[in-house]
Amino acid sequence: MSSHSHFAVVAISLSLAFSVLPLSALKVWSQGTHIADGINYLRATQNADGGWGGTATSLNGIFPTTTAALEALRAVEPTTSTNQTNAIAFLSAQSVLETPFVAARVISLSGVSSTNADVDTLLARQNEDGGWGTDEGCESDSLDSSLALIALKVANVNSQAVLINGLNYLARVQNLDGGWSLTYGEESQVFYTANALQALNSLRLQFGVSSFQTRALTYLRAHQNADGGYGNPQSTAFESALALLAFSGAGQPLTAAEGRAITYLNNTQQANGSWSDDAYSTALALLALSFPQDSGLMTASLPTVSTRMIHQTQHSTKMVTAFRTSKSVAADARGPTTPTQMAMG
Repeated sequence: MSSHSHFAVVAISLSLAFSVLPLSALKVWSQGTHIADGINYLRATQNADGGWGGTATSLNGIFPTTTAALEALRAVEPTTSTNQTNAIAFLSAQSVLETPFVAARVISLSGVSSTNADVDTLLARQNEDGGWGTDEGCESDSLDSSLALIALKVANVNSQAVLINGLNYLARVQNLDGGWSLTYGEESQVFYTANALQALNSLRLQFGVSSFQTRALTYLRAHQNADGGYGNPQSTAFESALALLAFSGAGQPLTAAEGRAITYLNNTQQANGSWSDDAYSTALALLALSFPQDSGLMTASLPTVSTRMIHQTQHSTKMVTAFRTSKSVAADARGPTTPTQMAMG
């Protein structure tokens, strides 16, 4: 079973920090033609129906690839392009049931199309333990919970109970090494840890999550590969980009380790402008490399630390350990595969 058994989505709350500014006005991580070539690759590889993916080199399913590509274009294009418009129409027309897809649509369509129905679906699916599973009645896991929290934040959901319970779930299932696995107690993975850290980042100015962030940052930096990238058994562009986005949005000083990750991404872009000849990886790399270096998200003051349960009021939140039924994940929701895993079939 792949270590990436679901799918990833970049927190658009990060990209929204600079999506309204022209790229030329920002001091970003990558200069020269890297970003322009990546944009051109996405523009050229969009399918006729407005989606992306479905090719022999695609590392993720069509729906998550399209949400990632739309987020990237919204972040780096100065105006709404035909590519964006076609992607919005494609995503809006899809019937999706799985929580990660519902969350991804909320994130990618925020501000350009109504997401009320999807937000209501997410709110109704929160389990008693505070987390979310892949579908109604499925047991909670770290990835679905991370994506749901990011989506609810993007949608400006202000229910303290919903957000606190969701954050408490993530805090409880953080492994002792500071990372996250899909379910608590399994081996921590960069993929799940980067997504969980982005969820914490999105709510860090409302809740005391800095101690959990610090542990996650320590885990990620300890699992950087010698080439500067992230991934197991080898570095991948999408995991390296996810890790870099998680670092950039944590509100803590960046280190030389992040510089090496940036160099890894810059050095692994292909001649056609892509990363891994894959729209999903290319979209995440563009988001990571176009994150503004001088963004206030990197240096803003952190909220008060909660050393036990995350809270904003003096009322404690009851910890619920009951889980629901086993998950059943659709084939195209299982997430990105590494080139090695693709080769193994």
